[in-house]
Amino acid sequence: MSPRAQAPDAPKQRLTLRAMVRGANTTARAVRFYEAQGLIQTMARSPGGHRWFAQSELDRLRLVIDLRACGLSIEEIRTVLLAKEQGTTPQQSATAVQSLLNTHLLELSRKATIIQRLSRELGATVQLLDQCAHCDDPRGLQACTSCELPSLSTTPPSFHHIWTLPQVPSGTITAAGGRARSTRRNGG
Repeated sequence: MSPRAQAPDAPKQRLTLRAMVRGANTTARAVRFYEAQGLIQTMARSPGGHRWFAQSELDRLRLVIDLRACGLSIEEIRTVLLAKEQGTTPQQSATAVQSLLNTHLLELSRKATIIQRLSRELGATVQLLDQCAHCDDPRGLQACTSCELPSLSTTPPSFHHIWTLPQVPSGTITAAGGRARSTRRNGG
């Protein structure tokens, strides 16, 4: 028997609350919350009343935190973790879990596509804003009305919402020599 192997009757490795916090890179409050929600469980309490967790609960906690980061609600996570128990046969349980996970995979894929698009757009916006941050036009924000950055074909749509241009009254001649378009809409 290797020195690292445990004897069959040796107690399982116990993790303290502090070890769970460090191992999952979270807070003690979060660990206690997930325990109260029944998503993780203590294996015992120390004589002083401190929580002890099995190593498997740290892995489960990491999964719960990852699922929360992906937008699943506490109830959805609970459903995923307990789905196996809902079937009366292994086949029913496997089919139920598979269906549930496929639904979540489709939603995660949809979100991943949005995140990738936004990442590209916001990255491009940050680069454009770097140019704005170094703009030394003495007119300040009013210079934005004649700036070519918003009209470039490479300017992402999000830039126009994040860095809105000052509104120029209709009919005013801009620094570029053209007339400003009215920003008012009918009924507004």
